[in-house]
Amino acid sequence: MSDVVVIGIGNRFRGDDGAGPAVLDLLATDPIAGRARLVELDGEPARVVDAWTGADVAIVVDAVCSEPPCPGRVRRIDVVGETELRDGTPAAAGSHALGVATAAALGRALDRMPARLVVFGIEGADFEPGNALSQGVTDAVRAVAAGVAGEIEGRG
Repeated sequence: MSDVVVIGIGNRFRGDDGAGPAVLDLLATDPIAGRARLVELDGEPARVVDAWTGADVAIVVDAVCSEPPCPGRVRRIDVVGETELRDGTPAAAGSHALGVATAAALGRALDRMPARLVVFGIEGADFEPGNALSQGVTDAVRAVAAGVAGEIEGRG
């Protein structure tokens, strides 16, 4: 079996930014996800690269911002080869100052990319401290958890 890591990026205490960790919570009870390492991170690019180093497959889940906001919309990117992600785009950048694109660029520069990188971005609208996930994001978290489990199962 190949090494699969699922990285949930976000802050549980900043509203919709908690989407990545919420997906990990659901996966923690899924027997299929038991075949993967689950890692919760704050999005700092070097830590993301460290988490996926050595993995055959890395699946990253992060809250993303877009204008106008569409809470709960899911974007999925299968990053292959030299596919470029750009920070500042809804599909690639989370609510953090540095996004998954920065981690991918760092991983490429250090030759520490997984063979396959899949990014799930869940669009959010409310990133205020102390707020819970919005309803649209809560619904998307369930759908993304099922999608991630499918990605893991497909690797089995």
